Amino acid sequence: MNDRIGIAPLFLEKLKEEMTVAVSKYVEIDGPAISLGVSNSETSVSLVASIPVRRIRRAGEAPRGAN
Repeated sequence: MNDRIGIAPLFLEKLKEEMTVAVSKYVEIDGPAISLGVSNSETSVSLVASIPVRRIRRAGEAPRGAN
């Protein structure tokens, strides 16, 4: 479906990577289980993301591996 609306697979993968970094600032996620896709209807196109959350981070808590 991504090809029908002009989204290259590499673009979608880069978007997934950047969303993972952004969301990881607030919650601990299961990175390999993230799925990202595009859905379209007659009147709109939607970005659909499934991001499994392991836990909510406490205020000021840095993501694992961050310095």
